[in-house]
Amino acid sequence: MVRFLRNSDYYRFIQQKHFDQLIAGNNQIIIDSEEDAKEEIISYLTNEYEVEAAFQIGLDTRDFSVQKETLKGDNVWVNDKLYQVQGYLNPARKPGYETYWNELADEVFDPLKTSYSVGDYVEYDNALYQLRYEGYVASSGQSVPNDMFWILVSTKVYSQDGNYEPTDIVKYKGGWYECAKENGDLINEVVQPFFNPWINQNLVDFTTIVAPVSGDLGVDTNDFTLVEYVSGAWQPKQFFEFAVGAFFKPTDYVRFNNEFYLSKMEINPKGRLHFFPGLTQFWNQVAFNTFDPGFDYSASNVGLIVSYNDAFYELFGLLNIQAGIAPDEASANWKAVTVEAYDETVSYAAGAYVAYEGVNYQLPGETVMYVNAATFENNKIEFKETTDPRNKNLIRCMVHIALYCIHQRIAPDHVPAFRIKNYDDTMHTLKCYSKLTKDPSISRKLASNGKLRSDWVVADTGAGAWDY
Repeated sequence: MVRFLRNSDYYRFIQQKHFDQLIAGNNQIIIDSEEDAKEEIISYLTNEYEVEAAFQIGLDTRDFSVQKETLKGDNVWVNDKLYQVQGYLNPARKPGYETYWNELADEVFDPLKTSYSVGDYVEYDNALYQLRYEGYVASSGQSVPNDMFWILVSTKVYSQDGNYEPTDIVKYKGGWYECAKENGDLINEVVQPFFNPWINQNLVDFTTIVAPVSGDLGVDTNDFTLVEYVSGAWQPKQFFEFAVGAFFKPTDYVRFNNEFYLSKMEINPKGRLHFFPGLTQFWNQVAFNTFDPGFDYSASNVGLIVSYNDAFYELFGLLNIQAGIAPDEASANWKAVTVEAYDETVSYAAGAYVAYEGVNYQLPGETVMYVNAATFENNKIEFKETTDPRNKNLIRCMVHIALYCIHQRIAPDHVPAFRIKNYDDTMHTLKCYSKLTKDPSISRKLASNGKLRSDWVVADTGAGAWDY
């Protein structure tokens, strides 16, 4: 069970030894009480605030485990300190990547849009709907996709503690994903849905395009540059070389490994997001040809790898290369490459080659680090301490309500008076939040017209929001 609170959150309001005595090792009583507290808070705030999203921020921060996959940028708890993971970690997923999740194309529901087609997905109020029948007509009076043409597909949020089967649909980090392969905690194969913001344009040599039309794009394979068909002729088109830390807009064409991409979002707008093209696979399968002394390698591509005498060599220079000269005798043209047997206890950096079950793989260059983390201490370089993103007012409200519920479950006739007072004060505060007389520091919900659901405010009758 993923929890929003941590035991240490309680220690500001109750000494740890007293808290331990209270629950007496019964963790289920904590879980049940926190669920009650969460439902109580949501019931007060859901009409005006994005309280579900605020809770999800806390649910997305979890205890670090070497048994669970972690993506670069994830927040994990280690000894009650929060860290941001600096590299990709997964001790379970081996080379030979399989598709576990498929991202579903969706958009926020627009009640005035008339161009929806059967099969389209839309999101409304943290739920996913799909248009199933022909004949849908937008109505100015329709604000939600709940008529006879739309069906509710899913409201499920992804959790690493969950278990998923093909066709399960979940929301994760702003996107919706459909499970393609069974994964989850029960089978010790926890694989997160992964958002890839890059769209490969899959462009071809422009000389092979028959009857091009204005706006068509192609690749000049002489120098792997981008060209566009304009006014009856192929013209160079601006593109940018991918670089870590560089800023890219969704309208920018970006070259990476001689492929051209567009992004679905702004990439690295503040120097923090390092999304790399081509991350639909973490390991790329590669085939190594046996060195042929009779072959002329002068026309080969730099980067070619061959095997020779049980060793591997990469072609890195074509100048004065001669046929018949073995790679180990031509250091100006070939360099040795290490291909080790895959080892679950080893950390692999971008560009590494491994052999696994008779197949060779490479971890793509300029990608996040792949780490088989044995312990946190051995891999601290992969973690950066960060601040707690959870809403402090939610923490305080939830702690007071949960403590009251714990006492109620243990001895309903002997709840301490100060716990009852804290509970009553919390209920009063939640009512003030719901009436907009106090600010919980949670984003407000918007109506379908893009405006706040309520723009009225009741006169303030008390102090401001808690100073946590």
